[in-house]
Amino acid sequence: MMSRINDKVILDSKVMNIYPDMSNDKKNQFDKAREQFSKSTDTLGQPIDTGILETVVILNLIGLNTSQSCEGHESWGNSFPWVDIKPVEDEKYLEAKEHLKNLTSKLMQSDPHDSKTDELSQKRLEAEVKYQKPTLDIARDIITLLSKFYGINQSVSYENQIYVNYSGASLRLQSHGSVYQSTLSHSERNSKLKEFQDEMHNFTEFLIDYWSNVL
Repeated sequence: MMSRINDKVILDSKVMNIYPDMSNDKKNQFDKAREQFSKSTDTLGQPIDTGILETVVILNLIGLNTSQSCEGHESWGNSFPWVDIKPVEDEKYLEAKEHLKNLTSKLMQSDPHDSKTDELSQKRLEAEVKYQKPTLDIARDIITLLSKFYGINQSVSYENQIYVNYSGASLRLQSHGSVYQSTLSHSERNSKLKEFQDEMHNFTEFLIDYWSNVL
């Protein structure tokens, strides 16, 4: 594990450490971001889970905008950690979203036998590509980071490895094996939860190191 200067961050009964050679500037940036996100709440007024907070912090510091997250729980909710990432909804993004919505509505109301329908369908496809591009650009960046991480950690089982689950409007970081967690027995599910959490913590440490020493 990595040691942090003069303090440690407790993560779900684990100690996540931050590199001792992190510059003062980086340390101040990290601490400021951590304080900011520790005060953030979701739509139900709940704070970010302690066990996923560091992941959320470093993803945002790298430039990846997070929207939702969960550390994973034994008795309720999802029994695996995950983080949703999506583009910042700036004016350009919202315009592309609205344009796609309008073209979709027009296409649904169009006559399939009308010669102009094919043209409208093509315009809608182009609008969809434009709308999805920011999300797919982010997906490429995340996959690049995951490739670097698993280039170093090649012994991790496939089911524990983190991947990008693409849903069209957002991206979710989660382990491959999380998709069948609900089919496992209680003890098996809790055992895999711990493994998935450990893998997310390891990826977080890698990101902190990458941000601190490369970016």
